[in-house]
Amino acid sequence: MVATKLNELSASEIAAGIADGKFTAEAVMRDCLERIEAREVALSAWASFDPDLAMAEARARDNAPAKGVLH
Repeated sequence: MVATKLNELSASEIAAGIADGKFTAEAVMRDCLERIEAREVALSAWASFDPDLAMAEARARDNAPAKGVLH
């Protein structure tokens, strides 16, 4: 079986996985950042992007009470 990167899941699958404690927002963000790093040179999709801020926000979500499905 091929392991799926978390960033390849749907938003619903990510929300359910985080809610069920299967993985964290930080783990999802890490996979997203790896994908961005791998593709950004070819795509130039971001005018401005701060990976440190993105990771800090993901950690903050993991350490805060859930405020809803897409918290």
